[in-house]
Formats: sequence, structure tokens, C-alpha cells
Amino acid sequence: MSEHDVDQAQAEAPETPAPEVDVPETATPETATPETGVPAVDEVLASMAEVTQRPVHEHVEIFGRAQDQLRRALDDAGSE
Repeated sequence: MSEHDVDQAQAEAPETPAPEVDVPETATPETATPETGVPAVDEVLASMAEVTQRPVHEHVEIFGRAQDQLRRALDDAGSE
């Protein structure tokens, strides 16, 4: 596929609207934590705020922990 074909395909693709996220009015892009309505998922997302305060070499562990927690939360939500 040529670059022209890719550009044309992107131009023809329907624009997908961004999902709506409930963000408090006092939030800034740096502090905004989206709410999903699933408490366990919201807790994981809120805990991700720590990643900006941690050294980069610790990010893998933080994201890995968040992935495990999200997987468990979503597995539990699917079994209800």
C-alpha cells in the first residue's frame, strides 16, 4: 500500500467521536482522572496518577500492576 493509498483511506474513513468521559470541572489535563462507573476500574485509573511522580524505570511495574488489577476488575464485572 502506497503512502497515497494510506492518505486516501484516512481521508475516506469516518471520523470516530471520542468517548465521553466524566471529568470534574476543577480537573486540569494533568490531574483529570476519568470515571468509568466501575468502582474497581476507577480506583486503578486514580492510582495511575502516581506514575508521573515515579522514575521512568518504575513505570513498567506500575503499568503491569494496573493491568493485573484491570484484568481482575473486568473479569469480575463480566461474571456478574
